[in-house]
Order: sequence, then structure tokens, then C-alpha cells
Amino acid sequence: NENDLLKSESKRLLQEKLLRFKSYRENSQKLLTSRERSWLKKRGKDHYIDFDDSVRNELRKYFVSMDQSGSGSIVLEELADPLIALGLAENREEIKTLFDTVDTDKSGKIEFDEFLAILKNKEGNSTMGEFFKEMTRGKLVEDSDVLPFNLVVSSYRRKMLMEAVVNENSSNKPQAEKIMRAYSKQLEKSKKKLSL
Repeated sequence: NENDLLKSESKRLLQEKLLRFKSYRENSQKLLTSRERSWLKKRGKDHYIDFDDSVRNELRKYFVSMDQSGSGSIVLEELADPLIALGLAENREEIKTLFDTVDTDKSGKIEFDEFLAILKNKEGNSTMGEFFKEMTRGKLVEDSDVLPFNLVVSSYRRKMLMEAVVNENSSNKPQAEKIMRAYSKQLEKSKKKLSL
């Protein structure tokens, strides 16, 4: 039927237009942010910039890696699993509190800028922000600049646990024990989900 064909074509064109508009809006926002950052740098106001451009690009790469659905945003579960596995949070409730703080539209999802807000949150977990900064600088795991986020998490966790086992007097022992407890709880919860 010609009428149905016209409707489906109109619908397709409208969807394409909406996607182009969304892309345009995102690119405009990136450009504005970039210009603001350049303006601040030129005037010696670097201290107002949360993350320098290279760190920001690395963080975006990790964010995209956490975004398992490819939607451009992450849900609580996508954020919770790696943070608990790294010992940066004790449980999902702690992460939910952080998540709700930045999820201003209450969509249940956070976009990249909201993710950055978690990392730079002064009242929140500054350890988390420092961890991500160190990770982007390649100081935590070798080759972290080429590994996907989930492998960086796994490598760092393994490194911390091995160091604590091998070196009894390690200054990282408390952190490694925290990671071990958090990861073991996470595995137990996963096991329970699978058995249901």
C-alpha cells in the first residue's frame, strides 16, 4: 500500500533527522566545552579545569567501554561492577548514592559529563577520582592506554592481590584486602543470580 510506504518513509526520515540533531547538539556542546577550556588555559586559569584534555579523552574511552549497550550513557550496574571490583566502593548502595547525586534528570542513566561529576565530586569519594586520574596516566596498569576498561580493572585487581600475597609488608595490603572482600561479595551475588 502506497500510504503505508509513505508513513514508513516519513518515520525513517524523522528518525534520521532526530539522530542528526542529537549528534549536532552533542558536537556543539563538545565544541563549547573545548572553547571554554582553551579560554581558561590562555588566561592562566587552569585551576578551574577539572581534567586536562588528555585525561578527559582517556576517561571518555573508559566511559564508552563501560557503556555495554552503546547508548551513550551508563546505568547503575555498568558503573557498580567495576567500582566494587576495584574496592573503590563497598556496595551498590554507596554507588547508588553517588549515582543519584549526579543523575539530575532521574533517568536512571548518566552521561559522560555526569560521570565526570562523580569523579570530581568533592563531597564524594575523592579516591575514585584520583584512581581514574592515575589510571589515565598509565601509572596503575601497564598498557592501560590500549586495554579496554574491563581488562584494566581486572589487571589492577590482580596486581594488587598478588602484591599483597607476595609482600607481607606491602603498604597496599589494606587496599588489596578491601578489593578482595568487595570482589568476593560481588562474585557471591553473581552466583546467586545465576542459580535463580
